[in-house]
Amino acid sequence: MNKLSNILWKIFTSMVVFSCHTNMDVNAEESPEYDYAQTQVLCRSGYYVSKCGEHTVGTNWLKGYRESENTVSINASTQQSAQVIVTRAATLTPLISGVRNSPNYYDYSGANNIKNLRSFFSVFLHDEDGPKIIYTTSSGTLQIVSYSEYKNVRDSLLSAICNPIQHQIVCSKCPGVASVPASTVDITYDSGLLVPGSWKFHTIADCYMQEFQDSTGIFEYVDDDNTPQNCYYSNEVAGDVLIDETAAPPSIYDQE
Repeated sequence: MNKLSNILWKIFTSMVVFSCHTNMDVNAEESPEYDYAQTQVLCRSGYYVSKCGEHTVGTNWLKGYRESENTVSINASTQQSAQVIVTRAATLTPLISGVRNSPNYYDYSGANNIKNLRSFFSVFLHDEDGPKIIYTTSSGTLQIVSYSEYKNVRDSLLSAICNPIQHQIVCSKCPGVASVPASTVDITYDSGLLVPGSWKFHTIADCYMQEFQDSTGIFEYVDDDNTPQNCYYSNEVAGDVLIDETAAPPSIYDQE
């Protein structure tokens, strides 16, 4: 670590913590162009999305959201092929759950949630360039999810929870002198529909600093190879849970 790095740490406060590493946005994806769509700014540059409607944004969003609450009946052909379990008490036939939650990417070890939140809402042109989400499940199993696996979950969550036509978007200024790009989404003129893949959604985890100032001057944080690095906000903000964690998961079996 060079001398500039040592000076940098002296100006951090105990309330606002940032971690420094290379910029994740260099491969940011350009959303598809539509002649009949316009870009709506959710939060301007320097301000992150802190709430969508009544839901505060935070690492608990990694636990998923309710994709569906509709009870779906198994059709006849499915019933014929479904496994039937015979017990002494009754015959049980698998049914589709009435409440379906999206995948849970929350790190129950508590080590990677703020980093994973930043990864979850990142946008990359090529799937192989996108960051992986590394987390430990509630049962203690280590999991790794690729960008191609979670990006559609991300877009679906935002469309359900943060549609600016249906929900008020609340913006908050990044802590201190930190900055963040504007948050936007494209919406069609005629039908008012969200354009798939057009989300650029920034949370407090995306707030970053590049230059630092104290009484001796202005400094830029660089690594040992003299490569500039962004210092991202690293204090975890839990936010609201979008699923009902207290409810027992519905059984996949219905007693006949």
